[in-house]
Amino acid sequence: MKRASFFPSDRRSLKLMLVALLLVVVFALGSLAIYQRLQNERLSAKRDEALRLLASVEANTTRLFDYADSYLRAIRAYHQDYGSGEKWQHFVHEIAAPHADLFSGVVTIVDREGWVVYQSETSQEKLRAYGKMSDLDHFQYFLKHPGDSVFVGATRAGRMTGKLQYRIARPLLKNGAFDGFIALTLIPEQLTDVYRSLKLGQHSTLTMMTLEPKLIARQPPAPAEMYGQRITRLKESYGIDLENQREGVALGIGSPFERNSRRDIYFRTLDDYPVVVMVGIDTRDLDAEMLDTRYSLSWLALLFTLSVLTVLVLLLRQQRQNQWLAAALKSREAAEQELRIAATAFESQEGMLITDAHGVIIRVNQAFTETTGYAPEDILGQTPRVLKSGRHSASFYKEMWASLKTNGSWQGEVWDRRKNGEEYPKWLTISAVKDDNDQVTNYVGTHFDISERIKAEEKIQELAFFDQLTGLPNRTLLLDRLKQAISESVRSHRHGALLFIDLDHFKTLNDSFGHDRGDLLLQEVAKRLQASLREGDTAARLGGDEFVVMLKDLSDHLDEAVAQAEFVGAKVSAALSEVYWLDKLEFHSTASIGITLFGEGRESREDLLKQADLAMYQAKTAGRNAFRFFDPEMQAWVTARASLENDLRKAVRETQFLLYYQPQVDADGQCIGAEALVRWQHPLRGLVFPDEFISLAEESGLILPIGQWVLEAACRQLAIWAGQPDKAPLTLAVNVSGTQLRQKDFVAQVAACLERTGADPGKLQLELTESHLLTEIEDSIGKMRALRDMGIGFALDDFGTGYSSLSYLKRLPLEKLKIDRSFVRDVLTDPNDAAIAKTIVALAGTLGLKVIAEGVETLEQRDFLANNACFCYQGFLYSPPLPLEEFEAYLPTLGR
Repeated sequence: MKRASFFPSDRRSLKLMLVALLLVVVFALGSLAIYQRLQNERLSAKRDEALRLLASVEANTTRLFDYADSYLRAIRAYHQDYGSGEKWQHFVHEIAAPHADLFSGVVTIVDREGWVVYQSETSQEKLRAYGKMSDLDHFQYFLKHPGDSVFVGATRAGRMTGKLQYRIARPLLKNGAFDGFIALTLIPEQLTDVYRSLKLGQHSTLTMMTLEPKLIARQPPAPAEMYGQRITRLKESYGIDLENQREGVALGIGSPFERNSRRDIYFRTLDDYPVVVMVGIDTRDLDAEMLDTRYSLSWLALLFTLSVLTVLVLLLRQQRQNQWLAAALKSREAAEQELRIAATAFESQEGMLITDAHGVIIRVNQAFTETTGYAPEDILGQTPRVLKSGRHSASFYKEMWASLKTNGSWQGEVWDRRKNGEEYPKWLTISAVKDDNDQVTNYVGTHFDISERIKAEEKIQELAFFDQLTGLPNRTLLLDRLKQAISESVRSHRHGALLFIDLDHFKTLNDSFGHDRGDLLLQEVAKRLQASLREGDTAARLGGDEFVVMLKDLSDHLDEAVAQAEFVGAKVSAALSEVYWLDKLEFHSTASIGITLFGEGRESREDLLKQADLAMYQAKTAGRNAFRFFDPEMQAWVTARASLENDLRKAVRETQFLLYYQPQVDADGQCIGAEALVRWQHPLRGLVFPDEFISLAEESGLILPIGQWVLEAACRQLAIWAGQPDKAPLTLAVNVSGTQLRQKDFVAQVAACLERTGADPGKLQLELTESHLLTEIEDSIGKMRALRDMGIGFALDDFGTGYSSLSYLKRLPLEKLKIDRSFVRDVLTDPNDAAIAKTIVALAGTLGLKVIAEGVETLEQRDFLANNACFCYQGFLYSPPLPLEEFEAYLPTLGR
């Protein structure tokens, strides 16, 4: 009897077995490729997360060392001035207050022999118990490296306390030579506590080392015996040379602190400190995270293989019974197999929908319903438009359909809307199904919700660049924006400014009412800072109660930029001084502000922050609730300007002003009028001329009361002259600023002044400059015409120095043009000035206007003007501006 063989001999059966084997192999390879892709994506995500964490650790570590270094510098400067006496110790106690939450505040001073000569909170009797510290890394470093530098030592157990600690130190110098060092004690937990909640993985690490290298801090903590030891294996065994490599990555190396570990180490050396920060991603964590994926893919591969083998066995058995029946059964089983596979795939974890060729939905799976909220009865018969969120433009969908028609598929990120109205992001893949004639019969869409991924990315972004309490940019983001602002300032030649803000007595609030109230105050301060700034400026929180404001695009003139920065400083100071309500607690607070300007690109970002920080300490030293500039010249300018403004306000209250009169004469030398010029009779400085205070009056708004006083005084004098026959014909010219002219009731003010004083409006002339008329020209013309109807005359002062335009000049109700003194001064030597003077005279004649030249100082100038039809003059040739008594006494001498 012939024994039956499992392996059939006909070709179709052999092909079927080969196809089954091929399916199993393809499925296995596909599963392996999917696993490798998922593993690579997770590894890439882990590396991105490590780099972001490395940047965050670098920023926070630098911030702590910056604070500590600024603290050391300030203490050292005081020590060099006052030694270790009571005044210096009092300063050490006072300056520690703002930074009590950042470090322990223990200050140690070691002399050049290695003896401890001072330590805060330690009596002199106990100092000798320390013994010599000449063996310390700090001492040996400063002996080998003369000059001023900073050194960060390794963590080790304290000699007296036994607790782990490390020091940051700077040398004491005497005539440039080493004279000991001053150190500040810190604890390693300050560097790692903030990252305890971040989970890179069970076996992953966060480490800070010195460049020797020696350990400073680690999360999780290293064994106690590892602190203070030099880690030689780092360079010899793993190729990480911290002295010559500023940053980098070492893949798959072991750890000097743990056996049997393999990690990818990402490291970076701080720019300003001999410290390297490291983030280690352990391969065991990645393997653990991928374990479920391996199990799922393995089970799926096994089930698929068993399914294929089961179907194969059934088909082969059917074929032995009957060739025809086997063929029929084979065809039926193949169809059933495809249906089962399609059904299994359709009810996968990904949401799926199928439409007909016209885009009408004919089927959805359970995952689709769970994601969108639409049950089959809600969605069947509709089109996918019901899912649109409205976030995408028509061109977006046009490009999608173009890809479907050209390639038969499209995939990408889309924002859709659930049944409850919630918008969400998803990854969508659309495939076209075609028949044998290459005609589309259906479209199949699969999607999965990526909301959590996007939220995680946004959270990582927020952790890396924004302060979690206030929502303001943190130090990392501030430094990035500051770098861009410096570059923009260099290109545009416009200045920028940094304002370093520290809240006064913030520790008192925390100690008295708790940190929750302190957090409420910091959040309210952040809101007020943002409300005080322009769009494009930045308010950031560095930590604790310290904030920084960055101003961009200030003036290209230094004095104007200083004034703008001063204005913002005053605005911020006023906003932060208003009362706070902190959970029903009424609280008053102030701020000390340090300001520094940038614009030439010479200073680094860190230098600018230190300058503003030092200026802030000057503001605190001055009594708090103040602001100071880093540049003494800027501060002196601001102080002088503030003093002058205060004196000017007092001058307005006390009417410390006088009118001087400069004669205006005709071709015969007869006085036909005068220009009234204001002078300030300062009680201490004496007579102050307009060029020293008029611009300040314009900026502060004091020009309005000053201008009103000048107008009143001039009108009163006209009324007096009207009763004196020899002076009654005189006209009086008064300068009017653009600020006065822009007042809505300016016409009414002038009319009321004339009525009060009884002055003849025909004798009053108002002088305006071109620049005052360039804004709101129609309003200015209307007011001038109303005043002209009263009989008042107008002269256009400084004509030719601005943006002269005949289109508006012919519309202005003018009586007179004044040739500016800048043209008259060089009229005999500069052909251009001579041509301009002639043109102005000719233009005035064409428009029917009178013309007067100011600044006439010589007979030759007067003769030139007369020869060119200018017959009215004002200048030192005849008289400088005079007080009233001298002017009236001088009048009879003119024309002789």
